[in-house]
Amino acid sequence: MKTDIRENGFHNDVPLIIGTPRNDAEWVIDGLKWYLPFLKQNHTSDVFAYVYDHVPENWANRGVGAYHSIDVVSVFGDPDAYYNQYILGLTGLPSPSQANYADNLPGWGAIDESIAADSMALWAQFCAVAETRPRIRSNGLPIPTRVRSLC
Repeated sequence: MKTDIRENGFHNDVPLIIGTPRNDAEWVIDGLKWYLPFLKQNHTSDVFAYVYDHVPENWANRGVGAYHSIDVVSVFGDPDAYYNQYILGLTGLPSPSQANYADNLPGWGAIDESIAADSMALWAQFCAVAETRPRIRSNGLPIPTRVRSLC
């Protein structure tokens, strides 16, 4: 019995976009470093990879790095998700309390809004035509034709 999905004809060789925050768990990053060359060798469709490194200013000033799931905030344009991530302890900040909660909020400004708009545009464009080339960013500047690869 064949167990490889490619040999069984169950492999959908379609364009793929995959990414990770810069400060994600080491095993996630190591896994992608192994997986991306495997995809390149065994996948004929385009594979786009990104490393996400944006952190809201207040958190960046407090030493927060781009932790696991921070990119989801921009991909879905949902800044409220930051609060969930903070309460769940993903940020590395001290556990929230009545005394420190307000001081440890991420902040959400024009730069964050622009990055979220660009992220949503990139993913929407990819979903529409399997490309990562939206014509222009929300600030009017051209978007790069490919996102940066981990490899």
